[in-house]
Amino acid sequence: KNFQGKSMLYRSNLIKTSQRCYSSGSRLNAFIKSKLMSAEDIAEKLPEKVTLGASGFTPAGYPKVVPGAFARRIENSKNPEKFSINLYTGASTGDELDGVLARTGRLKLRIPYQSHPDIRSLINKGKLNYIDMHLSHVSKYIREGIFPSIDVAVIEACDVTADGRIYLTNSSGMSATYLALAKDIYIELNEAHPLEMKGLHDIYLPELHTGRPINIDYVDDRIGKSYSRTRIKIIIC
Repeated sequence: KNFQGKSMLYRSNLIKTSQRCYSSGSRLNAFIKSKLMSAEDIAEKLPEKVTLGASGFTPAGYPKVVPGAFARRIENSKNPEKFSINLYTGASTGDELDGVLARTGRLKLRIPYQSHPDIRSLINKGKLNYIDMHLSHVSKYIREGIFPSIDVAVIEACDVTADGRIYLTNSSGMSATYLALAKDIYIELNEAHPLEMKGLHDIYLPELHTGRPINIDYVDDRIGKSYSRTRIKIIIC
């Protein structure tokens, strides 16, 4: 019980720290400054009917401010019933994503995994379509058009470069797929994570229908890149 209390306190402080860091100038190069917007301005840009691909794998690496701003936009709307959200992630996420969007009552589809009580309540009441599936199938199903295509990707990153390199924080999940397929991309730049994380990931999207194995034989093999890259317009908060 004492450990759980300390864990919750640490998480609370980390969230406060990450929210403060969005306005820090320590990592804001000229390119990032040219793309900066507030979470509220980004929320206003999101379509009323949206398929949203978000970073995150368990409560790690998920966006924490844009979903809340979007939820407030819905709640303050004169016609909240106009909104409809399909939410794709890597797995379950925290309350700042799964919880705030679930409480709007406008979630219509959730994949591929969840563990949030508010989402579970909607599923059990028949108010939310949920597909519980293995993460390894999600990218293929989206890329083949079996699931609705991605309108918007909201991804947490520790750094973004002018040539479109997006360095993720402490999860990879489905982020590379969402970045590759989304029509619009919004990045939450979280400076609570050190730049040393830029070498953490090995990001690789295999071709469809090749049947070839992924060429990893040893635990230290790397076949991809440490970043995702996109030429699509990026907006950063």
